[in-house]
Amino acid sequence: MARRGQDEYVIGATRRNPGRRNNAPISGGPRRRSRFVPELLITFAAIGWVMAIVIAGASFADDSITSGEAGQMLARVFAGALGIAALFVFLLAVAILGEERGRQEHYMLPVTLGVLIGVPEALLFLAPAGRYLPIPFVLLLLLLRPVRRLLTGILPGGGR
Repeated sequence: MARRGQDEYVIGATRRNPGRRNNAPISGGPRRRSRFVPELLITFAAIGWVMAIVIAGASFADDSITSGEAGQMLARVFAGALGIAALFVFLLAVAILGEERGRQEHYMLPVTLGVLIGVPEALLFLAPAGRYLPIPFVLLLLLLRPVRRLLTGILPGGGR
């Protein structure tokens, strides 16, 4: 039979080890992950999907955009590859979000920005206007938290 003063366990009873203390640092709660990277990835995925749709639609609708059958086929292959790449970027963003992936706020602004950037970007890409291609990407600044806070304060109703 075991004695109670030693580090042995008494049969049928459990006890805490009196020699250990919980010295874990106290935090202010669960640590929040940065939302910028996954939201940026979701925005790029939306840009890719919109550009893929516009380029694929243009390859079917307008013969003057691409030269001949080979150009049309290359535009469609490019649109398909862009759509698939955007899908994998989106899946990566969802994986990074982890437990927060079910929250709608992570998708609304990035997808809206993706559409607002993707449409002019695809149109500038189809029209030979290469020097203007970086201009729509200025809207990516809206993903930054300080810019969001500033706009929330300016908009009537607190941005709601």
